[in-house]
Amino acid sequence: MHDRATPGKNEAVPEVGMRDDEIHDAWAHAHDGTRPKEYVGIIWIHDAPGVRIRVTAHDAKEAGAMVVREYGEGHVYTIWNEDDRNRPR
Repeated sequence: MHDRATPGKNEAVPEVGMRDDEIHDAWAHAHDGTRPKEYVGIIWIHDAPGVRIRVTAHDAKEAGAMVVREYGEGHVYTIWNEDDRNRPR
């Protein structure tokens, strides 16, 4: 969703020519062995209708930070991981 010139702390940077599984393994290694999950949601910007969003993150906190980084602060959004949502509590 966004392009950044420099990675953040503990962020893996894929190298040119890496396969998808190698990229995921690099991310997992950088984040204590956990693989990123897909989070989906909706964001409401001002009075506009909700827009569907999708980010890949290691947890809901990181996913929320990615949404704020992409769209800015002050918007209402909801985000969830389908696997977590379907898991019994």
